Amino acid sequence: MPLPANAPAGMRHARPADLDALHAIEVAAHAHPTTRSKLAHEFSVPASTLWCIEREDEVRAFLCFWLLHDELHIIDIAVHPAAQRQGLATALLGALIAHASAQELYCVTLEVRASNAPAIALYERLGLAQVGRRTGYYEQGDEDALIMTRRL
Repeated sequence: MPLPANAPAGMRHARPADLDALHAIEVAAHAHPTTRSKLAHEFSVPASTLWCIEREDEVRAFLCFWLLHDELHIIDIAVHPAAQRQGLATALLGALIAHASAQELYCVTLEVRASNAPAIALYERLGLAQVGRRTGYYEQGDEDALIMTRRL
């Protein structure tokens, strides 16, 4: 999927050469990070797109999503702790939502840990609302996932 017209400064398509940086951000940003091999696999999934934001020649944030028919499903978003609270997640998600809307897609959706209050608050600020719950969705800690969606 091409970059959106409203792409923030420093945003670009992630490349396989970025894998080490992406995984380092994933590990630093998440209590339960995905594996390096799962991130690497996203580069070979036809439905998958990875966008990242660079600051001072370093990848500082990334977003992975799948285009499934008329829906964008967010797989992962992470911002390096040193770059958090600088609007990078908001910029990535805002660009994604605007681009999805311009492409006349039906919705943007994701799952989020029920305990992840900061992420839930961010998603709500961007117009996503809880539409369901997946009981025991996450392996570690047997935690539920909230399904959040924004119809476009």
